[in-house]
Amino acid sequence: MFLRSFLPVSASLALLFVAGCRDEKIATYRVPKETPPVIAPADSPASMAALPADSTSPAADPGPLTWQAPAAWTAKPLGPMRKGSFLVLGTDGAEADFSIVSFPGDAGGLAQNLNRWRGQLKLAALSPDELSAAATPLAVGNLQFTVIDFAGQGATGPTRILGAVLTLPDQSYFFKLMGPDATVESARAAFLDFLKTVKTR
Repeated sequence: MFLRSFLPVSASLALLFVAGCRDEKIATYRVPKETPPVIAPADSPASMAALPADSTSPAADPGPLTWQAPAAWTAKPLGPMRKGSFLVLGTDGAEADFSIVSFPGDAGGLAQNLNRWRGQLKLAALSPDELSAAATPLAVGNLQFTVIDFAGQGATGPTRILGAVLTLPDQSYFFKLMGPDATVESARAAFLDFLKTVKTR
């Protein structure tokens, strides 16, 4: 008798369980993939533009070097990588940018860095021997600079880079004046005079 009464109850429970399973639906959702923020290179124009125009960033530690910029050059806010940053005006009001950056060791080697500058002017890369022939050594006290002068094309027309590389035992310094051809050429004497003020502490 117990078995007879148990069977209808079991069947009813089974039907309720099946019905409940049918009513329960599994929902799936598509979550859009997070896009990581785009970070501009530390020394790129975009990263410099992020600084407010009227901001004054703390003076960067120049490390083992000191220097004295020409009075006519205007100091600009420093980016994360810049040890020095100046606006250089031409006689026609055109603007050139002077930057000083440093990296540990030889920063990939002299040839690689000089060809990177050539690439910014849409110039073909040169072999180490060709770069050596195009460079001018400049001794300032106990420091030995490699000075280059590359003329090519920039976003707004003829563009020039007047630069110098200083390799120390544990880091390399890059001094770069870049802007319209005529503006950089007119600042050549001031650029060389600046290099002559660079000293070790």
